[in-house]
Amino acid sequence: MRNKTRVPEIRIGLEDESFITEQESQNLKTCAQNLMAIGKALQTYKKEHGDFPEWLSELYPKYLTNPDVLICPADEDQGVPILPYDTDPNLPVSYNYDYDPEYYQQWLKHERNVYADANPIVRCPHYANPDSDSTLVSNLYLNLSFSNNVYLSDAFWHKHPIKMYGSLQAAIAGYERALQLVPEDPNFFDLYSEMIRLYVIADRSEDAENLIDNFKSIMKPHSEDIMRFRDYFTLLEMLRACNKHQEALQLCENLERTEQKNPWLKSLYREFAVTHEELGNIELADTYFDKYE
Repeated sequence: MRNKTRVPEIRIGLEDESFITEQESQNLKTCAQNLMAIGKALQTYKKEHGDFPEWLSELYPKYLTNPDVLICPADEDQGVPILPYDTDPNLPVSYNYDYDPEYYQQWLKHERNVYADANPIVRCPHYANPDSDSTLVSNLYLNLSFSNNVYLSDAFWHKHPIKMYGSLQAAIAGYERALQLVPEDPNFFDLYSEMIRLYVIADRSEDAENLIDNFKSIMKPHSEDIMRFRDYFTLLEMLRACNKHQEALQLCENLERTEQKNPWLKSLYREFAVTHEELGNIELADTYFDKYE
């Protein structure tokens, strides 16, 4: 039997208080220390050069005196990346570093402004997610944010605002600010569903109701098919987060009647399945999961 312990400094906190081995705990601690050292080096580099380096290896040897800091202790391949375009040209590097100047100018700078630097600059993907059966979230990521904080998430870091900002109240303030900046930008519509979850946790039902009304007012029900369904799926997620499962089911049924020619109709079956599952209609949920699959 594995000797298990909890991680005191970095809590997994995805679905439950998951137990991990002592070795995994030590790997996480060492990895977090590596990321903090990388973060300090990045900030010093930026202060001297006016921008971040193109590759993490550029931090060595002036800003990082030990190249081993670029290797995660849980990385069995010792810095050999899965995807060729992630290959650092100078040193083995375990960590994902997506700081591309062209990409930064087009998107990342905007994203940083929206999330107030809580979004990641460096990510470590070398830990299995004990809470997931899905290949989409099969890994945990240890993230180093632009604001130099380290937090653990699954692949979708923006779905963990409490970890991103450090507390429930800070997360609410951070995402309220973000929504004020991009209230009608579909690239950030996930903010609405995550904001609803934060309000539910904080027992702010009136704010949650108002947010649903606000989202309904900016939806574009007459746009092209994919965009229309995207907005409806966001609304369904918000309704379920507020335990409005009957209203979510009615919306699903209405879409099934009115969107027969929509090529995204099949994706609606998953929404039916999840909603019936929340309502305790297990047989109907299984039926719709079968249709979806």
